[in-house]
Amino acid sequence: MRTASIILSLSLFISGVSAQKVSREKVKIGYVRFPEQKLDSSIETYTYHLNSLRGNYIERLGSKGNLHIHGEMPGYERVEREGDLQIHIRFISGLEFISEAANEHERSKTVGKGENKKKVKYMVYDVLLNYRTPVFEVTATDHQTRTVFKETYGGHVVKESWEDYSTTNEHLSASSALSAWSKNKQSYLAKKEMQFSGLRQLNGFVRTYCLTHSSEEFKIPSIKKSKRHTYDGLNRASDMLMTAMKRMSSDQICPVNTLRRMSYDDMSRELSEVIEVLTKLYAERDTDDRKAKVNTKVLNAICYNLVLAHMWKGEFDKADMYLGLNANLMGGKGMFEGTRKLEDFYRVYKQQYLANLWRGEQMNTQPTAENACM
Repeated sequence: MRTASIILSLSLFISGVSAQKVSREKVKIGYVRFPEQKLDSSIETYTYHLNSLRGNYIERLGSKGNLHIHGEMPGYERVEREGDLQIHIRFISGLEFISEAANEHERSKTVGKGENKKKVKYMVYDVLLNYRTPVFEVTATDHQTRTVFKETYGGHVVKESWEDYSTTNEHLSASSALSAWSKNKQSYLAKKEMQFSGLRQLNGFVRTYCLTHSSEEFKIPSIKKSKRHTYDGLNRASDMLMTAMKRMSSDQICPVNTLRRMSYDDMSRELSEVIEVLTKLYAERDTDDRKAKVNTKVLNAICYNLVLAHMWKGEFDKADMYLGLNANLMGGKGMFEGTRKLEDFYRVYKQQYLANLWRGEQMNTQPTAENACM
């Protein structure tokens, strides 16, 4: 009985040592992404030139609104000719087929009935392909014919497997798979070539120089009530953080290359309240005591939210501190899920934000209704 009592007491002690449970709510937000580089303030319009492309590429880029979707420069006006920015998309080389080879895979199936039922292994075949993607050059010149941007895209080698979906029968020999491939080769490669028709490259060019609407998903942590502690303040701060972040979806991009932060005042106030609550909780941290209200697990969640709150306010020194602390807690083993993704996003966002400080009041001032884009 004494032994059983000791074991029961020990189990109750262990279960109560770190009873805090972290829940994570996914929140997808829309926001205006800052460009990496600044265009000259004299540029207001732009023109695309596709005449150096092959016919099928022109059709692909110009039809179904593709050029509008992928090549639109938010905050600038597209004109048919004589734009302040002349953008040339030049085709250099098409898809280059490199090699093909039958590829062997082992599968199993059940044969026989009753006592004679058994699994047998057999081999099937698809085709392993290597090809080089088309190469394009994107060049942009201003009204003084100065080169603003010049970049070559594509030309990387893709390795992928081709399977014959025209039949439900499996290819049981290399010759059968290669024979089916030879009948589909031209149409398949033509389809692949169109997938690399320069649309993504245009999108990359636009993101380099223009404000663009973007979205990102984060996992906002909250802490469930334990026998020892409650976390109402922390959880209210998490809810307020999500509310503040969602306000950014109302931000607007106006001519010429101007940002309008339509709900900035409310967002800033809410973020400041989040920071105030979480900073007080942060001061209660005790990473040496697993039973403490703010132990390592809770501290991870607090730091994660503080990084986000300070980041959206442009307070990067403080965000850096909390990000570094969160990444190093328990040698990274106690890191809150999503921290690595946040680190990657944060570094890019910080770099882009600092590259746009020339915008001045655009960054942290809510405009009047009269200043909103129509």
